[in-house]
Amino acid sequence: SRLIELQATDFRLGTQIRVYYGPDFQQVMDDPAFAAQATVVAKRENLWQMLARKRVDGVIADELTGAYEIQKMGLEEYIKAANVVVSDTAAEVAFSKESNGADFVQAYSAVLQHLVANGTYEQIVQRYVAPAL
Repeated sequence: SRLIELQATDFRLGTQIRVYYGPDFQQVMDDPAFAAQATVVAKRENLWQMLARKRVDGVIADELTGAYEIQKMGLEEYIKAANVVVSDTAAEVAFSKESNGADFVQAYSAVLQHLVANGTYEQIVQRYVAPAL
């Protein structure tokens, strides 16, 4: 039910380079034996392909984006979501400070809040992701 429960196993985790998945992830990756079993790649698309070919046992992804990516790649037959809690903290979008100003970030946040409030966000989820869940 939690990522840290996999620490003392031979589970082969697939992750993306330079992605922080929370304190439980850091704990398991601080274990040299577990970290040696992990596969770290640049693109999550490659991880889905590795998972479908059984080269890794699991991949960490947001439930909605993961379902969308799996569906888009036609891998629903090979990959199913698991109920493993990786982090209890909310995920957010991060922007480069070098290429985006505070005004853009605030505008993005306001538009996203508006889409959630008026139901558009849920419509998008239902159209593109819900069939894969």
